Amino acid sequence: MDAASILEEVQAKAAKSKQSRLLALGALKELVANADIKLAATYLLKLHHSVCALFFAELCGWATEEQLIAVCEAFVADELFSQGKAHLVMYPKGLAAVIALASKEKKPQAIKILEQILPVAHGKKGFADSFANSLKKQATEAGATGILASMLGEESDNNQLFAQLKLLVDDMSSPTQTPESLEAGGISRIESAQQEILGILKSFQASLQNIDILAPTSTGQEVHVQEDASSLASKLENADKQLSEANLQISELTERLRASLHMDRVASSQEASTLRTDISEALKIEYADFNSSIDDDYDEDLFEAYRSTIARIFKLLRRFGIPCQ
Repeated sequence: MDAASILEEVQAKAAKSKQSRLLALGALKELVANADIKLAATYLLKLHHSVCALFFAELCGWATEEQLIAVCEAFVADELFSQGKAHLVMYPKGLAAVIALASKEKKPQAIKILEQILPVAHGKKGFADSFANSLKKQATEAGATGILASMLGEESDNNQLFAQLKLLVDDMSSPTQTPESLEAGGISRIESAQQEILGILKSFQASLQNIDILAPTSTGQEVHVQEDASSLASKLENADKQLSEANLQISELTERLRASLHMDRVASSQEASTLRTDISEALKIEYADFNSSIDDDYDEDLFEAYRSTIARIFKLLRRFGIPCQ
């Protein structure tokens, strides 16, 4: 079976298994080696974006510089790249190529492909949701946000779209606060207040024991007091003062604890509201991606896009602490 037939079979079966990807990679390599680069580029745009990512990553290892440049040029020149549905072809597969090339330090080629994508992806309201969604998914999974940020930083001075894209990538790198991390501060404050109260109670208990020791006892016989009355009165007065101070501190700490618990309840309510808002915002991207293709004719790429969308939704829910199993 020749290379084209293998690629047709992989495409027809919409296969994404490791074995299918290896078959596709071998066939694509054969096409490039035989100088059938335009056909290789066409199949790259027809197959799943994961094949595209693997191919460009491997291409950087074995292809000559001339072959690499030729493949990249044929990739963006292909009719399917420029005229196909952007959210199904240009964004996922173009970005897969960009990330793979940037990761292999082939930045000039990555930049050339990105220059073809950005004018399409950017509109009056900023970058399209489907573009941002695909970028975030692929860059995060590949661990390439830092590499992209570095590459875009070098280009942002001369290109406004690259500068705006860098802001988007930098935002992806920002840590997300989880409900657990938000809760930790309130718990820490409560535990601190509890420790202070325990310390005061122990001090109070020690004061009472000192008073008991100072008090005279009787075993049926007269017990001689070791200290004179004035000294005993002074010690009792000091103990009473310590007790009053302890009671005052306990009262203050109790009020602080009550206020802290109240604030934690308020914070918990706000965190729940924030969590709902965060989930809503994340799902808006997925919904916009889905809504933009709801009237499209069913085909293999649309099926793959919907399956990827469902997988991202489950992953998003797990990230927010909502297990689906």
